[in-house]
Amino acid sequence: MTKKHALAASLFLLGLALMALIVPAFYARFMADDYCMNAGAQNAALPGFFNSVYTGWSGRFAYIASTYYLSKIPPQAFGVLVAVIVLLWVYNLTRAFKAIAQLFRTNLGWIEGFILAFILLIALFKTAPNLYQDLYWRDGLVNYTLPLVFTSLTLLLAVNIFQTRLTWVKALFLVIAAFLSAGFSESASIANLTFWVVICVFCLFLKHPRKKAILITSGIPALASLLGFLIEFLAPGNLVRAGILPDRPGNIVLAGLTLRNVAHLYGRLLIYGFPWVLISLLTGLYLGYISNLDSKINIKLKDMIPMRSWFIGAALVNFLVGSGVCAAVAYLMKAYPDDRIIIIPYFFALTTILITGLLFGSWLHSPLTANNNSKNFGKLMLITHYALVALTTVLAFALMVNLVKSLPSSLNYALRWDERDALIRSELAAGMHDLVIPGLESRYGLPDLQLEKEDWVNLCTAGYYRASSITGK
Repeated sequence: MTKKHALAASLFLLGLALMALIVPAFYARFMADDYCMNAGAQNAALPGFFNSVYTGWSGRFAYIASTYYLSKIPPQAFGVLVAVIVLLWVYNLTRAFKAIAQLFRTNLGWIEGFILAFILLIALFKTAPNLYQDLYWRDGLVNYTLPLVFTSLTLLLAVNIFQTRLTWVKALFLVIAAFLSAGFSESASIANLTFWVVICVFCLFLKHPRKKAILITSGIPALASLLGFLIEFLAPGNLVRAGILPDRPGNIVLAGLTLRNVAHLYGRLLIYGFPWVLISLLTGLYLGYISNLDSKINIKLKDMIPMRSWFIGAALVNFLVGSGVCAAVAYLMKAYPDDRIIIIPYFFALTTILITGLLFGSWLHSPLTANNNSKNFGKLMLITHYALVALTTVLAFALMVNLVKSLPSSLNYALRWDERDALIRSELAAGMHDLVIPGLESRYGLPDLQLEKEDWVNLCTAGYYRASSITGK
């Protein structure tokens, strides 16, 4: 089996694996907050809706605007939305990985780039503690997953400018991408701001002939993220939400809670997500290594970045990103981050692991391939090609089996939701305004209609359907 055949087969199998994770979205429907936001969006124009939410509940400006337009999409088409977002994310990540590899004189092909993107998203989705709320629930998708798509785009634009030169047009796109990435959930806003500020600090100590240009390029998304964070943080609606939250902890308690939560956050990834961490690292290592097999460049580690500096830098970036996310939650709620939030620091961690494997695979290329024409080396390469195909085959098979097992339940829920939707609309068309409707089960921590008439889910559902009241039974 040649390298080309192994990569093509692996790409196809990983595509199937990722598809298996997307398909359940086609059977997801509105739940909880979806009704609240849709009710407001369909009863007002964008300016009125934005002002209502921004001043009365939340400063998440990009989330508010996105939700307004996404409310025009029927719930039955939600799967299409998820598929489009994931495909755009894959494309951004692929180009970002290729650009990052070029910074380190590694010629990463399109197939290799797509494989890295597929592995990253599959590992991220499988290590996310509550994938349903992050991918199959519209409110969670917009708040916690969509900002990561903009983060990937910001990274791609920044690295592209590193390689070429900064222009006003490129700077404008970079500002927009970074600004929007800071306008969703507070956790995503803080994570993006922390990441770019830390990168700027590292650039101050960088020894490079283009140090000034790199620092300016890194400073643009840092300032744009800061602006987005301030717009979100200073929103009047945050005062409304603050009124229902517990008292703020002191500085010592806050520091203790933050450190404890950071340790738990990454410990959970390394223990429960260890297979995905290992797969990500080894895949990056393999692809970085084979990408330079035909290269004539003698890559030396000391010419690029010292090994110790890379590990310290990577660990520090992730520690500070995780600390920013955990500190915000500890400050507001004195608690560990909700499961749906954890996908944000895990994205940065898994991306770092993949890039680490990719770069070290490239750096290992020269010393390990001094005798790459030997028979033993050819056998070793053949084994690694088969190992990659075997690994991706197992991943695709396991995820497809899980999909087949979960489909009946997902389909049943979607059919019952659609039937209830039709029942509500028919009763409203018949002139009824106070409805008592069968409730559906809560799913993955998201509530459905309740028996209490004044429950917030009931009120939001009634607003969405324009009924006087809707109560579960």
